[in-house]
Amino acid sequence: MYEKSIAKWTVTKSCLMLLAVTAASLQVSAQQSIAVQVSDSSAHVQYYDQAQINTPHCQAVMAQGGSVPGGGDQVCATSIILAGDTITWTDASGNPVDQHTASQGVCNPTCALDPGGCDVPNSPGFFTGVGQSGANTFNTGPGVFPLWCRAHFALMRGTVIVQDFDLTLSNSTLFAYAGVSTIFSNLGTLTGRPQASETPMGALTMGVPYNDNVNLSCQNGSTGFPNTCTLNPSAAQPGTPLTFTPTMSHPSVANLNFKIQGAGTDINGLTHSQNVALHVVNTTFNTPAVPTVTAQANGTVSSSAFTVTTAGTFPNASLTFSCASTSPVDPGLSCSGSFP
Repeated sequence: MYEKSIAKWTVTKSCLMLLAVTAASLQVSAQQSIAVQVSDSSAHVQYYDQAQINTPHCQAVMAQGGSVPGGGDQVCATSIILAGDTITWTDASGNPVDQHTASQGVCNPTCALDPGGCDVPNSPGFFTGVGQSGANTFNTGPGVFPLWCRAHFALMRGTVIVQDFDLTLSNSTLFAYAGVSTIFSNLGTLTGRPQASETPMGALTMGVPYNDNVNLSCQNGSTGFPNTCTLNPSAAQPGTPLTFTPTMSHPSVANLNFKIQGAGTDINGLTHSQNVALHVVNTTFNTPAVPTVTAQANGTVSSSAFTVTTAGTFPNASLTFSCASTSPVDPGLSCSGSFP
């Protein structure tokens, strides 16, 4: 025997802007409102997501005369939200002896609380009457978060899937010559999360990755961005991880510190960016006069004087050069050298 129940989830509205900043990235997330109802007027032991409750499938589950089989229907019991959203669980059961919780953890097969996860209301408490409620804000990042009820254990389970996306760069310190259009192939990666591979062992629902369009652009940082700064693709769905390629050009020597930004088209407008340092450089070759070099057949000339002037912040590397004959062409001519 186990008790029947009605419970209700809602996600509360908030105008609060959540701002999280790390050394290399920026995330801006506005909390949204999502209502999630759990169970029904028949007092089933079952979580119901509001987005599913009016579908024919969940209406059929709610119309069952007896209790929903152990564990509950996971189509109706899965809530998909965005990073930073808050869910409020409300007990709507008319049974005066009923008890409920929304406790994060896996039943595999024994139910265990996830250390640091949500437990609403806080243990050892329970919801024991209509209108009692508690909330949790999912702001620790994307993932699959299984839930179970401390009164009903494995007979009442659900899942919260928190979606977000990652924007990463393989290199954030770049170099380009002034006035030269430079392609940085596959510099960045967009990844929708959580991927199915991130699903905890024993969870009933697999990860469903963020797959809204993400608009890519260059944005000002401590300086402006290059005169030309385009990204290919400029908009993409990152449900399957994909790479993107920036093309940059700037007319003059400069040190530019700006951001490559991904702005989601989801209702929260989730936004991530990575800092980029672009060093725009140049070189000038100077000779006192057009040098005349005379060498014997099969001979070697030890040196010819000319200077190379660099401008801008160069990488810690040597500048190498080569030469070739023009008229007449001598395929046997070679020269070599370097400038530290």
